[in-house]
Amino acid sequence: HAGKSDNVIPAEVEFGGTTRALSPEIAAGLEDRMRQIIGGVCAAHGASYQMDYAARYQVSVNDPDAVQMAKEAAGENFEWLEKPIMASEDFAFYLEKVPGVLAFLGVGMDAPKLHCSNYNFNDAALGAGIEYFVRLVCGKALQTR
Repeated sequence: HAGKSDNVIPAEVEFGGTTRALSPEIAAGLEDRMRQIIGGVCAAHGASYQMDYAARYQVSVNDPDAVQMAKEAAGENFEWLEKPIMASEDFAFYLEKVPGVLAFLGVGMDAPKLHCSNYNFNDAALGAGIEYFVRLVCGKALQTR
């Protein structure tokens, strides 16, 4: 938010955003690092800043044993994400207290991505999701279709 004119430098600018990290150690240093960067840019341009920083989400860290259980329950339908993702997920708070795994139910490669305005859950994925969770809870493999 910086005014409404294209050819006037505003006296104030306001913007917001989120920070995300792939490890708790990096997340712990984000506020200080942002203050260093923003402070340096402002100092270089004779500006000042005020920053309100709130760490709202923890890093989701899956328990290796829980990941193995999830793989076994999913069987051949399991697809491992080779790279971590930058999701901000409330489930991370549970993972801090209880070993677990954050897993996703695939709804098809052609489906719009989650949080997109045209996202529409693929109801055909429900059966596979239910079967997966039954196998996971029972701790034994059921035959997959």
